[in-house]
Amino acid sequence: MEVNKPLFDYLKVCELLPHRPPLLLIDKVMSIDFDSLEIHAVKCVTGGESYLAGHFPNQPIVPGVYLVEGLAQTAAAMCFANFERQAKKVEKKCMLTGMDEVKFRKPVVPGDVIHYYAKYERHRGPFVWFNGVAKVDGEIVAEAKFSAILSQAPKG
Repeated sequence: MEVNKPLFDYLKVCELLPHRPPLLLIDKVMSIDFDSLEIHAVKCVTGGESYLAGHFPNQPIVPGVYLVEGLAQTAAAMCFANFERQAKKVEKKCMLTGMDEVKFRKPVVPGDVIHYYAKYERHRGPFVWFNGVAKVDGEIVAEAKFSAILSQAPKG
């Protein structure tokens, strides 16, 4: 069986994003389409994540807000990789500013591999809007439209 090699490994993700454990929520980037500004990233839920100890004891479930944050970090990784590709020096600053149409479809538990997919929609100044979907075993577990403020927008 052939396994797809990631575009960016964990160390490169750490170079791209300002986040660090325990709040770095993606392990690797599988692909980025710089023409359409779409990205696919992955997080392996090991069971050792600190937030699982209290959510919930004896029945650990990844909190929904962490799934949305994972989508946002995926989108930010794409933006910062695009800046890097264009040789633009920017401050690696990104913060969620809004979430719309958020839906949680199925619990995510230890042993699951979360596949995050995010797509750039538009920007206005430093504010950027995205659509995102999180999947486990091909099934949607969470989806959202969200916005963030970046040090600079990805296009324009």
